[in-house]
Amino acid sequence: MRFQVVVALISIIVFSCTKEIIQHELTVSVTPVSGGTVTPPSNAYEKGTIVSLIATPAGEYLFKEWQGSISGTNNPSSVTMDIDKLVTGVFEKRQYPLTLTIEGSGTVKEEVIAIAPQSQYPSGTTVRLTPTATTNWKFKGWEGDITSADSLLEIKVIKPISLKAIFVRKEYPLNLTIEGNGTVKEEVVAIAPQSQYPSGTTVRLTAQPGPRYSFSNWSGDLNSTVNPLDIIISKPVNIKATFTLNDLLKNSKTISLNSMENHEKNRGWYSNHHTMQPPNIGMIAVGIEYFDFDGDGNIDYIFKDDGVAGYLKFYTKFSTGYTQVDMTGGEKIGDSGTRKLVSSDLNNDGYLDLIFAGASDDNENLRGLFISKGGKNGFSKTITIFQGPKEFTHSVAVGDINKDGFADIIAGGKTYFLMGKGDFTFDKVDIPVEFLTAGPPSLGGYYFRSLSQELIDLNGDGFVDLLVGVQNNPSDQPNVNDFSRPFHIYWGKAGFPYFNSNKLVLESIDLKTSLSMDCAVFDLDKDGDLDLFVNTSHGYDAHYVIQYYENKGGNQFVNKTKEIFEGQAYDNPNHYDVDWIKVVDYDQDGKPEILIEGQNWEKGSSGWLAPSFNAFKLNANNKFDRVLIR
Repeated sequence: MRFQVVVALISIIVFSCTKEIIQHELTVSVTPVSGGTVTPPSNAYEKGTIVSLIATPAGEYLFKEWQGSISGTNNPSSVTMDIDKLVTGVFEKRQYPLTLTIEGSGTVKEEVIAIAPQSQYPSGTTVRLTPTATTNWKFKGWEGDITSADSLLEIKVIKPISLKAIFVRKEYPLNLTIEGNGTVKEEVVAIAPQSQYPSGTTVRLTAQPGPRYSFSNWSGDLNSTVNPLDIIISKPVNIKATFTLNDLLKNSKTISLNSMENHEKNRGWYSNHHTMQPPNIGMIAVGIEYFDFDGDGNIDYIFKDDGVAGYLKFYTKFSTGYTQVDMTGGEKIGDSGTRKLVSSDLNNDGYLDLIFAGASDDNENLRGLFISKGGKNGFSKTITIFQGPKEFTHSVAVGDINKDGFADIIAGGKTYFLMGKGDFTFDKVDIPVEFLTAGPPSLGGYYFRSLSQELIDLNGDGFVDLLVGVQNNPSDQPNVNDFSRPFHIYWGKAGFPYFNSNKLVLESIDLKTSLSMDCAVFDLDKDGDLDLFVNTSHGYDAHYVIQYYENKGGNQFVNKTKEIFEGQAYDNPNHYDVDWIKVVDYDQDGKPEILIEGQNWEKGSSGWLAPSFNAFKLNANNKFDRVLIR
């Protein structure tokens, strides 16, 4: 009995120690079938086994991902067999880019059989490209990996492809005709002017009148008076530019505050500050930087040709440079005796008139005051206001002295004002005796001892003031004791005699300056009022001194010459006397220059030498120093 019990217990222990082996099925598949393989293949694995699956793509395919019992893109990837599992290896065809760029204006339609158009195409895809040009453009061809002029292109994508579709503008003619005297400048951005233009091109047409002509209008396919004219070429264009004979002095104006001066002794001289040079050395510049005949904003020039009896010649700027123009209708105006030339609209008709002061040293018949009327066709033959051997008129100034709206004239050497009536006639109004100083009888007497004069409202009170450069000469004026202060200012006022007799006499820094040849005004200290520069001289003894007077307000000027010049640059001995000065920002650097308008020859031991300077310019110390401007 005991034995049987023991046997039974042993049997129970033996049977309880026998373990059952559990397996699970791993089913492996691929998609698409030709895309590749997954190893190991389908099989049964003991529960808990970790199986490493490797996806291997076929040619032109790439492994994409796992699906089913595992997911993700890791390759190889592991799966734990704890249950039956189904795993699919997903493959996809390789993708190649079709890079398409467009030159010009147009589109390219992409067509793919069974696959939507895209930038990346499965290998082997056939793509059809159809170019479509936009309005006024046309298809030219393909460039890049494929060169072709076919408008329909089919390509099989088996590698990366880069293509450019070229579109070009259609071309249309621009037929331009001209009526009158002038030219038309054609300007096109990035395309040279031509008769055929690509469609859509914007062409700028600039009408450029010839001498004595002005642009009138465009006609033809476009009607306009706009100049320059921008047109867009979208079809053949026929256009006509019409130029008409000018109203020569329309919108003419005087540019400078100062009058124009000229002297017969400067024969052969011209200003070398300017790019416009006279055609021959017998010409003298008398209008530099003062006139704008036609109101176009360009500086126009007047030259006195002493090679031809001193007649005036006129030059105005056109597109091709300066050109001589006939401003007098064939009349010859001016003569070698002209000392000063002033422009003013004497009759308020909108046209500048010319006023000549004649003071010939050699020809007594070329002394006097003359006027040339300005009008639509230019300047008229001169009319004489007065003339004769004793009418030595060295200077002239024009301004509205009595504020009646008409220009009046003060002429050097005269004992009367010429009060304008707006019709080129004048009333003579005697100057009170307290203003006058006797001069040499042979010259008719200098009133105010005037050598030069200007009419400028210096103090801003609305009345023109009379600036007078005097010539103090003991032989001519024996009763004058002070010969060193040759510049006076008479302040304008309402009512006769229009100026206060209590003149302001400016102090000179040189006791030997006995005459003043010219003056110029400029707001040098930038305080809103006009300061004064005066060209003074030691008689006619080849020694001149440029002096500066600062406007302190209240009709007071202080000589600050030594403060604004470098050293003694203001003092110029042994130099041929210069007649005129101008103060302008010549080089447009924001600072003014003092320009010498005259020969300025330097006196050497063996004769006269070419000048070493012709201007004064602010240096690093902010002081005026001598410079040579070419």
